[in-house]
Amino acid sequence: MKTRCIEIVFCCLTLSLASGCQNKQGDVRNSVSVVSKMATAAAKEDYMGGIAIGENYLRENPGDTTVLEQTAVLTLAEAKRDQNNRESLVERAVLLLERSVKNGRPQKDNADLFERFLAARDFESAGDLSSDRCTYYRRALALNSEVEEALAAKSLESGEGKAVSTKPLKEQSGRLQSELEKRMSESRCGSETK
Repeated sequence: MKTRCIEIVFCCLTLSLASGCQNKQGDVRNSVSVVSKMATAAAKEDYMGGIAIGENYLRENPGDTTVLEQTAVLTLAEAKRDQNNRESLVERAVLLLERSVKNGRPQKDNADLFERFLAARDFESAGDLSSDRCTYYRRALALNSEVEEALAAKSLESGEGKAVSTKPLKEQSGRLQSELEKRMSESRCGSETK
């Protein structure tokens, strides 16, 4: 989980620098600084410290999708470690993820596709940790399906007007789809929706 947290932090920092955060004040530097502090805490396995940094920032910037998502990732990391509070931590992480998805960029935005893919991965993690795994696996599949649908084109236009290949994200999305279908089958989730 530690490697996954650091990987996600790096991706979030890259995303923040490249396309800006979905912050109501538009202050990308503050958001990147907060995520950087959270990454430092995560590297020390101080997940609760990182969560506190994120939550403090979110009190004044509740729509910052990057910090919402990163706070959810650290909450899931803490849930993995803290078996006594696992379910409540997973529920908290899911609330943060849903807020992040809700506050995301307009559909078809390149950064939004990446954010939705990350959210799908995070819902997969929530399912792995929760007794309510099927609900979270279904949510992950739904988000991943949105990503796959938008990736039908061979390339998308970047913010700078350049064509960006969809192949790498398409491959990742396909792997996630297979992983989720396998987990759902193993968990006997069935195809019905809740």
